[in-house]
Amino acid sequence: MSIKRSLLTTLKCSVLFLVHVAMKFRLASACCLLVCFSASNVMAENLLLSPPDEGRDVLVLYDNAGEFGHIGKEHAMMLENLLGHFHATVKLWPVSEYQSGQFDGYDVIFYIGATFDEPAKRLASGEQKKYENYQSFLTDVAETDSTVVWLNHNIKSLVNQMGVENFINKYGFQFLGVDNNRKFNRVEYKGVELHKGVVVYANPGASMDKCINEVDGIQWTAGDNRQGPWACDTVLNTVKIIDANKSSAYATAYPTSEIDGDLTKLPYITRSVNFWYVGDLPFLFLSEEDRYLVFADLLHDILESGVVEEKKHILLRLEDVSPGKDSRDLEKIAGYLESENIPFTIAAVATYEDPRGMENSGVPKSLKMPGSSIADVIKRHYDTGLASVIMHGYSHQWSGGANPFNGITGHDFEFFRVTMNDDGSLNYLGALPEDSAEWATDRVTEATHIFFDSGFKPFAWEAAHYMASETSYVAIQKLFPIHYGRLIYFSDESPGGKFFSQFFPYPIEKDLYGYQLIPENMGNVTLVPIPGYRAVSPDDLVRYAEKLSVVRDRVASFFYHPELGVEHLKKVVDGVRQAGYEFISPCELGYVCDGSATVVPERKIEAPITAKSSSGGGATGLIELLLAMAAVLMIRSKGRNPE
Repeated sequence: MSIKRSLLTTLKCSVLFLVHVAMKFRLASACCLLVCFSASNVMAENLLLSPPDEGRDVLVLYDNAGEFGHIGKEHAMMLENLLGHFHATVKLWPVSEYQSGQFDGYDVIFYIGATFDEPAKRLASGEQKKYENYQSFLTDVAETDSTVVWLNHNIKSLVNQMGVENFINKYGFQFLGVDNNRKFNRVEYKGVELHKGVVVYANPGASMDKCINEVDGIQWTAGDNRQGPWACDTVLNTVKIIDANKSSAYATAYPTSEIDGDLTKLPYITRSVNFWYVGDLPFLFLSEEDRYLVFADLLHDILESGVVEEKKHILLRLEDVSPGKDSRDLEKIAGYLESENIPFTIAAVATYEDPRGMENSGVPKSLKMPGSSIADVIKRHYDTGLASVIMHGYSHQWSGGANPFNGITGHDFEFFRVTMNDDGSLNYLGALPEDSAEWATDRVTEATHIFFDSGFKPFAWEAAHYMASETSYVAIQKLFPIHYGRLIYFSDESPGGKFFSQFFPYPIEKDLYGYQLIPENMGNVTLVPIPGYRAVSPDDLVRYAEKLSVVRDRVASFFYHPELGVEHLKKVVDGVRQAGYEFISPCELGYVCDGSATVVPERKIEAPITAKSSSGGGATGLIELLLAMAAVLMIRSKGRNPE
């Protein structure tokens, strides 16, 4: 049962934000999350990856007016994360505080038009100065020689500022208006069809308000139990190419026949010399098959990276490997991978806890990694160099009780408090009562020393179910500068308690916490999900990898639970190889896999490391919770479109 993937499709986090940490509670369909936190910690000097080339100076301006104004900052932060792939120096700034001439010194300016009619909203609320600042921004856009990338709304204000004829003469295209009538739910790019804000599956508790069911074309209503797919971001800011010598469409958007009769394709991303226009917000309802991939790829052109099509690489992570797992399952998977010469990473948990004996006939059970049969298998493949190890938590559960399931390692959250409702939906409450920088540091330090005692060194870490508090993320980054997988982020402009996450199609050299991120962007196989959630097949993962191919320097990445057996993993392996992918180790991307980048203090916790051997500990059930992810969260903004 995979909570990870399941949850990953629906968590509704605030105003349009559904966060589905279901990747690890694998967001099965829409993985857009909300919020972020901007803490840039300096990475360890001996860290990975070769020194970056000189990057671009980037200014990201964003709307923040109105009830849903927080979306602008959240999307700006998500963009900053993506720009962490490009060695860019990034500054985020609200457009309402823009000062004339502020473009000076920047190579690229992004504007995130998250609020429809932002300047009018400033006037209506009596914010004359902020309105004037916006007019200064429009003037500088019209006159700058720097690259400008305009996302979503308010381009009509620029047209009005310049005059319709002057706008068309300069940029070669005409703004037609915001189309709320046709239901644009697909984007085509490089001959590949991608979703445009589609939630593939509605999980328990998800509000699909204003979303349209792609099966019958009928809009969601309260109490609706249809599961999807749901088209949730069908509005498009439409343009028309007037002068093909000055502008061109890099991607097109269109409806599918199930929800609209007019299938005409219109420009989705348009380029005119130094001006780019994106017809919506590509971070809304992002998923593994979403138009978000188009935007991520075109950042290469926008930033003039010079990167062309690269070889297709893919990573594999074996998940939730604790001393309570059956070592025979791990050995079978590792043996298969060895026979195929496939390198892999093991996400190891230092201890196994079953405080109520739910997997041990009612008798509480507690195990540590050293001396266990699981440790023997890990070390054997670690010593050959085929396997690398990351730290996936001290216990992958909470000692304070169910969090939210049963307190068993691999099932529950470790660094975030979560409860469950009767309908299976989850409440993400935030930090644990004991959460602090010292607590997180001590916990991870002890886990790492347990691994040292077991004979292997973790080179990175992964938060349990991809979720931790902001405090824990920042503290642990000082020990582990590398994180493998998705995270959640917090914005100071978002409603209290809300957060977002995103997946990445390529490695990120520095995210908002300062981490170097190894991507996970495909999720995991989930054969028997928890009730109400979506199953994910090997074919689904192969399709995600195929869609990811539109990104020129993509690094595909998925995780797998050894207890599922070899058969389903083999289907994924054969499928992605047929799609042209080659399995590699994170080390081959430049990450330091020998653990030397990890800064581990002396242990503080008295660690009774009793060598208890175990060939099995019951199937911890693949409760793959959230987020992911994709990652994912559904970001929705009721105020983003004109009435």
